[in-house]
Amino acid sequence: MNRRNVPAVFLLLFLCLVLLPLLPAHAVPRLVVMPNGEYPISMAATKKGIYLQTGTTLQLLPVSENRVGSPEYIGQLPRGPVLIASWRDSLFSAELQDNKLQFSRLLLPKDIGHVSMEETGSIVDCGDALGLALGEYLTFLTDFVMVGKGQAALLLEDLEKNTRMVWTDFSTGALRMLPVQNGTDLAAAPDGTLYVLTGENEVLLVQPDTGASSLLFRLDAPASCLAAGDEPGEIYAADDAHVYRYTPSAGVEQLDDSPLDAILPGMPGCVAGTSYLLMGNYGLYLSDPEAEQQPYITVNGGTNTELKTLYEMEKGVTIQDLNMFVFSTDRLIQDMANQDGTIDLYVINTKWSYFPAVLDKGYYAPLEESNVLSSMMDGFDPRLAKFFQRDGHIGAFPLSGTAYTQCIPMEIMEILDLTPSDLPTTFEEYIPWLKEMAKRTAEYGIQLFPRAFSLRSAAFGTLLALYIDLCEWNGEPVDFESHRFRELLKLVDDTFHGNEPIALPQGNQEPPVAFLDWRSLNNPFSLRNMVAMPLALSKDDPVVYPAEYNVYVLNPYSTKKDLVLDFLSYAAQHTDDDTLLLLNKEPIDPVELPTYQEDHENSLEKLKSLEEELKSAPAENRRDIEQQIEECKDSIALLDEKRWVISQTEIETFHQLQGKIFSAGGAPIFSLAAKQISQLANEFYDEAISTDQFVTKLQELSRMITLEMK
Repeated sequence: MNRRNVPAVFLLLFLCLVLLPLLPAHAVPRLVVMPNGEYPISMAATKKGIYLQTGTTLQLLPVSENRVGSPEYIGQLPRGPVLIASWRDSLFSAELQDNKLQFSRLLLPKDIGHVSMEETGSIVDCGDALGLALGEYLTFLTDFVMVGKGQAALLLEDLEKNTRMVWTDFSTGALRMLPVQNGTDLAAAPDGTLYVLTGENEVLLVQPDTGASSLLFRLDAPASCLAAGDEPGEIYAADDAHVYRYTPSAGVEQLDDSPLDAILPGMPGCVAGTSYLLMGNYGLYLSDPEAEQQPYITVNGGTNTELKTLYEMEKGVTIQDLNMFVFSTDRLIQDMANQDGTIDLYVINTKWSYFPAVLDKGYYAPLEESNVLSSMMDGFDPRLAKFFQRDGHIGAFPLSGTAYTQCIPMEIMEILDLTPSDLPTTFEEYIPWLKEMAKRTAEYGIQLFPRAFSLRSAAFGTLLALYIDLCEWNGEPVDFESHRFRELLKLVDDTFHGNEPIALPQGNQEPPVAFLDWRSLNNPFSLRNMVAMPLALSKDDPVVYPAEYNVYVLNPYSTKKDLVLDFLSYAAQHTDDDTLLLLNKEPIDPVELPTYQEDHENSLEKLKSLEEELKSAPAENRRDIEQQIEECKDSIALLDEKRWVISQTEIETFHQLQGKIFSAGGAPIFSLAAKQISQLANEFYDEAISTDQFVTKLQELSRMITLEMK
């Protein structure tokens, strides 16, 4: 080190330490939840707010007086894909097909409905103007902005990913290529001033009439979501580190931390007032330091819609629900690595995820600070409750839960002249029985399974589920190379050959009731008129019932833990009866149909009124009144029959099975490697690989999943 530089270095370090608290604190922009998980592909600002075009629909994000609302559905677009832009509060669309650009004015419905497209001017042919050779086509319209009345600037891409920037007057059909290279994003101010972001991270001011350009500023990294503000020369953009605002007076300012993990050219951005809306990797984000915001919680994975609505109405807190069950666990793991608190609460399916590993790694904030959650967890069956706990902490809380068993409809039992004593109880009995049932159901035109399986695949799927369930029950690793599994797989191999699918019933009738189907044990309604057929792996093994849950996991990096705990306490107090029946160690009370009492009283009053009327009715009216009385009695009998959502008898029947129910998910080989297993299984079904080869590859797959979880 140069000695003369030492004092300067220390001075710089001192200043950094002293001034650090004075630097502005950045936050990730607020997530805006789109209906149905849609993502906008283009945006346009008007006085009403920012219009969002998702490909097939048009929605409006209201922005006014520093308040930002929720997206409102406007209507369906008659065709797509299109991009939208605005001029003087009018909306326009542009679409590219066969090298021809078509522009339309969007006519919005008075109420929710269909958005009309009024063609504006002539169709613009790009071929000659851009010097395209015969057979050379533009493939994408990547960006579109309005720069004047009937005038637009566009970015067009060809098959080689070469981008051309053009100006057009679509009222006349004129088109001119602008001499700007490698443009990635366009933006236009309300007065028509045109800006372009290039692949060299430069933002240029472009003259649409001449194509002349000048450099405004340069960013240090690739950026996207270019947008022009209302103030002259005001520009917004984002890279993977920050959200930026440029003004001629202040230059480039850092506003927020970026919601973008990876930069994709052409990601849309838009400005209305002080609100900058940008498209991130996981959704739509709003950067606005001046906007008033209602308290909100961001949930990734989906939650009960009715519960969400009730909580929002009672508490004045918005639940931003991404409704992405499939990606919830992967997103959690990524957020833990980045210490990202954008998502406050995750909903994870315990069977179809790495859930046990999530708790083992400590990727959760403990929930026992909530007295409601602690009290309810104390009331759960201890064998099931421990699944949600680690090291004395509540790591997750169940939103819903289901235990399953295989069933046969009573009506099909009667058709096939079957009694409960005819049903198999072990997998060894199940295989020859399944072969026989396939013949008998085919004779009667009955669908064997809800989906078209081959017998070979159906038998293997049942074996796989039973074997993994038993391993989990016994707390043993899944060993596909065991003698026991090999013998049972050989039984499948010897009984069923080839991969011929089971034929489905023909005709246009409603989906038929299948012979064999899986039903929820703790939803008595689903079991009514069904005969359960639980299977043990062998006569020496117990019958066990796997349960899976959708659980809440609180992000340890969330800045809203108190708010989230309040929501979870509220949600726990509204847990559905099926889940309480499954989890509670004590039997729940019978659950009556909510409308029963009122309907029953009304029916009794009606019956009493009819009986009084009958006493004084003339002879010619008595027959009609007597018929009404009988119908009323039938209605009362039917009400009594349907009185209980969960009856006392059903509760008692379920609790006889309680000790055989376990929380599945500790061995997620079947769920996490479903695609790989399917590929291997297809080779096995087609007899392309031997049974020994199949077993060896299954075991390798199991080891890989186990290591991945760790």
